[in-house]
Amino acid sequence: MLASTPATRLNTTDALAEHQAGYPQGMVPQGAMVLTAGVDVQMSSIYFVIRAWGAGWESSLVRAGRVETWQQLEAELFLTKYPVGQWGETEWAVDEHASALGVRLACIDARYRKDEVHAFVRKWRDVARAVLGRDHLGGNLYSLTRLDKDATGRAMAGGRHAWHVDVSVFKDRLSRFIHAGPDDLGQWHLPADLPSDYLAQMCSEEKAIVRNKRTLQIKEEWVLVSAAAPNHYWDCEVYAAAAADMQHVAALRPGGKPTVYVPHAVSTPATSRPAKAREREDTPYRASSGGPWLQRRGRWMR
Repeated sequence: MLASTPATRLNTTDALAEHQAGYPQGMVPQGAMVLTAGVDVQMSSIYFVIRAWGAGWESSLVRAGRVETWQQLEAELFLTKYPVGQWGETEWAVDEHASALGVRLACIDARYRKDEVHAFVRKWRDVARAVLGRDHLGGNLYSLTRLDKDATGRAMAGGRHAWHVDVSVFKDRLSRFIHAGPDDLGQWHLPADLPSDYLAQMCSEEKAIVRNKRTLQIKEEWVLVSAAAPNHYWDCEVYAAAAADMQHVAALRPGGKPTVYVPHAVSTPATSRPAKAREREDTPYRASSGGPWLQRRGRWMR
């Protein structure tokens, strides 16, 4: 039996709406260099977000939506390049001189429809990872588990992978981004045309001080505000933040050049690929070398 008391500021739709910066969905604000995605798989539908990241953890939501099929999801995540935009004299416009960007890494929740998730990840293995959320990982942000073992218990080459992600850490980080002050790291932006249920779902959880009535132990945990509150977009944003960490976006520097990466669906068995090709599955995006990881800079969202 658990009793809880709120321990953090609760998100509100009005407060979240203040993060809307006027740009339309489908556009990457100038200054972003890496796109990541978070995907929450439900029994009958799939929610996703795509977020663009720049220096100092500054980020902008590029797409948020719900699809019914894996084909629709791959079209949004991996078959679409999102144009870079900038504010003109009176409106946002596409920067014709900038290369459109694609998603560099998607973290896809594998709690439901596991076989389908792993089949999708195997097809897009260089840009997608199956993830399982955990409350605590003993100090690790995420860890890799190889699911397929041979008769001796050794991991099979080309087998399925699952990444365990400490969602408590990334929920804390997401909350800090949302409540960041004007001069703080992690400026967090939203487009003007959000899905109608996005803001409400981003208010679905709070961090509470939880007391176990049997043991009387007290700890802080993220809990649903209401048992009936959908939290799909919240989970997607958490996984997109985890994907950003896996891609080392903390190393992005002001003025850096975006990496234009073209993902390819893979139809051949993983074990038939050269060892170096298999190693690239776990190779993150790396920013250009030189200088400290985090530097102060002017915000790239105006």
